[in-house]
Amino acid sequence: MTYLPPFDGHYPPLPGITEWNSPEAVVAMENEIEKWKQNSLEAYQTQIIFLTRLQQEVERLHELLKKQEGIIHSLKSENRRLQSRLNNVERKSREELITSMKQKAMDFERLCAQHLHVKET
Repeated sequence: MTYLPPFDGHYPPLPGITEWNSPEAVVAMENEIEKWKQNSLEAYQTQIIFLTRLQQEVERLHELLKKQEGIIHSLKSENRRLQSRLNNVERKSREELITSMKQKAMDFERLCAQHLHVKET
């Protein structure tokens, strides 16, 4: 990112100086070149600062990604564990419901048998 203006051999002299190769014009040219050097150095330093910031941001995002992957892994593990517990609870609930229904069916059959026995007598 360096800008060097075109130079055609006719460097513009200082006001009041008609020749481009006079000592005053040469000093002005050297000053201009020094200014370009300084501007180029500042532009380079700015680029380095931006690249350093970009690198730090990329590293920070990589760390964030690692943390998120860890959280996702732990959430998946917790989800599997909870699904397993839910399946166990549902299985036990079904078994208890079946047992309860069988008991009610047996009680109903007993009640019906008693009712038939009472009618027969």
